[in-house]
Amino acid sequence: MLKNKNFFYNFIQIFSFALISGMTTAISPLMHMLTEHYSGVSVTAVRMLSSVVSLCGICVSVPLTLFFGKRLRFKPLLTLGACLFLLGSLPFFVPDPPFAVVMLSRVCVGVGFGFCALRNACVRRMFAGDDRAIAGWLGIMNATVSIVGVLLGPAAGALADRFGLFHGFLVYLLASISLILITLVFREPQEEPADKLPSDGGRKSRDRIPPAVFRFAGVCALTTFLEYPIFTLSSTLAAVRGWGGAAVGGSILSLFSLGGMAGSLFYPVQNSRLPRYGLAIDYLLLTCGFSLMILAPAAAVAMTGAFMLGFGFTNQMLSNTKWAGDAATPATRTFASTLLPVSVSLGSFMSTFWIPVVSRLTAGLSFLRSEPERVYFFSILVYAAFAAVFFVFDPRPGSRR
Repeated sequence: MLKNKNFFYNFIQIFSFALISGMTTAISPLMHMLTEHYSGVSVTAVRMLSSVVSLCGICVSVPLTLFFGKRLRFKPLLTLGACLFLLGSLPFFVPDPPFAVVMLSRVCVGVGFGFCALRNACVRRMFAGDDRAIAGWLGIMNATVSIVGVLLGPAAGALADRFGLFHGFLVYLLASISLILITLVFREPQEEPADKLPSDGGRKSRDRIPPAVFRFAGVCALTTFLEYPIFTLSSTLAAVRGWGGAAVGGSILSLFSLGGMAGSLFYPVQNSRLPRYGLAIDYLLLTCGFSLMILAPAAAVAMTGAFMLGFGFTNQMLSNTKWAGDAATPATRTFASTLLPVSVSLGSFMSTFWIPVVSRLTAGLSFLRSEPERVYFFSILVYAAFAAVFFVFDPRPGSRR
């Protein structure tokens, strides 16, 4: 019984910050409507409403973990993050908001997201020393984040379709639930035990970040760079093919989030039963997912592809996150665990500028009829190469000696 009580209490703590973490992409179904509404603003600038969150997250989380590391206190940072997410609803409360107001609201969400990027480090500290619990709770946390995405994507799209574009921003008011839970329920986790000093008494070696950490972060960043166009282009794909408006685009993203939830729950199995080939299978799923998005004759097929994308993307991210933490020392583990969400943010931000470039590079391929198809096709080529590489080479820490 005590075990069940502990599980419930731990889940409520993790839910408190997983809820706001899942809100970052809530306006993605509105991107096509925002592009049309702000027709006097460049398309790239409007798309940055989605990716600027990632940029701000990087600017906040990297300095925090780099300079404070194990001394970080999560509760005050997560509380501030929830308050900033509430400002994501600002465009609704300003009549016919200028583009600058919408961008300001996204910057506030981005800074809040920077605090939420500490979530992996927080989970590792909560369950320090229990490898199985870390893998399990990382999966549960990301499944919760995905569930939030499943619900909020269509909710934002439906509000925008039914009442008007800026009603979609009202979903950010749900951050008040996180604020209450973090304030009343969340308990600051204890610090991990200190490292054992080396025989020479020096600390330089234990404070050095292993190169493997950056390798895992690089793989995660590139994967996100190629995957993130599903968030910026899904509503465009739905509009171009005549499937519907923002609600349909939100539903496609919901299936991505649902796939992420399924992948998160499956991750402990992949971690224990498929540690060698799990990452290769993830990239195979990513390849198949984008292929279905391109070939889809109807929205339902595109949703199936989005589900596969969410499953594969979440599992590769969890694998790289856990391996980065395993490769680091306790002194550098907070930074290593946070670097992976940061790498996701970096890939998300850079993809905004990549979309017009790859669209032009693939413009000569006549069988690709729209910008989303051209961008997705390039992602297929790279993901297929990654799948082949990881079937041949073992990506786990310690496998390259």
